[in-house]
Amino acid sequence: MDSVHARKTRKLSGIVAACGLALGVAGCSADLALFKADSTWWSSGQSAASEPLSRAAPADALIGPDGSCPQPAGEVRRGVGLGMTECEVIHALGPTSLIDIGSNERGERAVVLTYPEGAHAGIYRFTAGVLVSVERLPEAPKAQRPQRRQRPRQQG
Repeated sequence: MDSVHARKTRKLSGIVAACGLALGVAGCSADLALFKADSTWWSSGQSAASEPLSRAAPADALIGPDGSCPQPAGEVRRGVGLGMTECEVIHALGPTSLIDIGSNERGERAVVLTYPEGAHAGIYRFTAGVLVSVERLPEAPKAQRPQRRQRPRQQG
């Protein structure tokens, strides 16, 4: 009886060791971008160091009061990244009707674009015409099916 238990223990420890080794090897060769929160959603194709966030956007890169932007002269960038101008984001994601234009405590232009739904749903905050933060909106709760009402049982 003890030999059966010993064989099962050895077999189980061998399986555990093999799984541990496989995980260790896979962890060393895995693409770390897979572990970042949806890394393609945030990518802009440019590094943050190439475009400082302290720059001010030119007047033709700012959203008008009606949410309009001039047509881009060149290629429209895909994706959204910090450091983009207001109109670059509008051209990348499309128009939104939820636009708040004002000024911050330093007197700089402050714009908030809200995309309530879609693949890029979120709140996009700009200072001096440049994107400084992106917040994802919480996902809408899935609709629950209504529960069936129990019919009272009739006696008889």
